[in-house]
Amino acid sequence: MAEESLRIKGIYLDTQPPKNFNISWKQLGGKTFQTRPLAHLARGVHQVILDKKDLGQGEIEYYLQAETAAGQTLIWPATAPRRNHTVIAIA
Repeated sequence: MAEESLRIKGIYLDTQPPKNFNISWKQLGGKTFQTRPLAHLARGVHQVILDKKDLGQGEIEYYLQAETAAGQTLIWPATAPRRNHTVIAIA
């Protein structure tokens, strides 16, 4: 997997589209997050593709953050950015 891209999908359900919907990721145990918007695919489905240079050694932690049309911030997982979702590539 370290040689492949990682496709991450997020589903945003609301009556209005989000003002923004982003992924923030960093190397596992790292200190600095990188952020990129998710692209709208269809209905509430959004996606981002992280390639090999984004993944580094293949061990990342990430979270998704959206801003609703009303200005509310939504974060997944709820414990982010202190505890994030983790992906580890096994070669």
